[in-house]
Formats: sequence, C-alpha cells, structure tokens
Amino acid sequence: MQESDKVVFVTGGSGLLGSRFIKSLSLDYSVYNLDLPDFDVTDKQSLTRAIELYGVPYGLVNCAAIDFPPGSEDVDFMKVMAVNVGGVKQCCELFGLSMEAQGDGAIINIASIYGMVSPDQRIYRDFLKPVSYGASKAAVINMTKYYATLYHNVRVNCVSLGGVSNNQDAEFVKKYCERVPMGRMARKDEYNGLIRFLLSDGASYMTGSNVVADGGYTAL
Repeated sequence: MQESDKVVFVTGGSGLLGSRFIKSLSLDYSVYNLDLPDFDVTDKQSLTRAIELYGVPYGLVNCAAIDFPPGSEDVDFMKVMAVNVGGVKQCCELFGLSMEAQGDGAIINIASIYGMVSPDQRIYRDFLKPVSYGASKAAVINMTKYYATLYHNVRVNCVSLGGVSNNQDAEFVKKYCERVPMGRMARKDEYNGLIRFLLSDGASYMTGSNVVADGGYTAL
C-alpha cells in the first residue's frame, strides 16, 4: 500500500497543534479530522462511524484534550479526565483493536511535560495551574506503555511536548523561557516532523516510548 492510500485519524484536529499535524500529514497520507461536533472521543458510536466512513486507519494521533483555568478544577476535574484519559483509552481500544486485526498500524498519543513534572507555579501570575491537566497527561504516558504491550501489530508511542508560543502573556513567556535551556517556547509547527517520524517506517522498531520534545525543560 502506498503512503497516500494509508488512512490517518487525528482527534482534536481543529486545535492549535492538531490542525498543523493534519496539514503536515496530508502531504503523504489520507488524513481525517475527528473533532466536534461530528466526532466525540467520549462517544463510542461517533468513533465507530469514523471507521464506517473512512475505513480502518493505519495511523492514529490522539490530540484531543481539554484544560480549564485555575479555580475550576474542583468542578471540571472529571471533565478533563473524561476527554484526556477516557477519550484516549477509547480511541486506543476501538481503533487499536481494528488496526491490530488489520496487521499494521501506529498510534501516537499527545502527552505533555506536565505529565512528567509538576508545573512550576512561579511562572503563573495570580493563580495556580490546576492539577487536572498534568494528572491526565501522566495517565496518557502510562496508557501508552500499556497498549504498547497489549498489541503486537500496532506501535504505540507518545510525545511529551513543551509549551508552544501562542500569544501568551509576556511575563509568562519570559518566566517560562528562563527555565528552558534553549531559551524559547516551541513554534506551532515545530512538532510536525516528530509526528511524521513516529508514523513512518523509520520508527518501525519503536513502541512504548515517551519521546520528550521540550527544549530541555525537563533536563534541568
């Protein structure tokens, strides 16, 4: 099968990174955006419809995630978990089982440095970064290893990404960048190559890996 014939699903493909992954991957694959309102990672029926419409995917990029501002975690903690953990679980199982039966495939889960280390609350002004996002991304890293050992024909890896420049508050950017050995945040398109690599044959013997791309943030 030619690369252009391979189907790739990107959940949350309308978001900041997901939209760029789709644009990059579309150069080589048949890519479909599984995002609201048509597709909901917490709704198994809508995900099943994606297979009916587009076929069993070769690749899956689990990019759908939500975060809430500080002060709301007591209310929204379970909402974050439902999407960031439950959604990844459901996609890894529903699509992963079909890919396993197909005999080939690659799943990439989008994690975060906050799944590895706690947020440095000193870089946030006037509030605390909630626990929900980091807790959910830590679960994603562990689930990646779980599904990598469950499947034999499907490679399952995750990427723990650092902060992306997106018109944030100047004081926050300054404090964040002071913690990064490379001295800057990531560009919006800077993770595209990593995603392309993990889907490619170049990563054919990689599974269960957590690939960290953070400018050195977690090296300190």
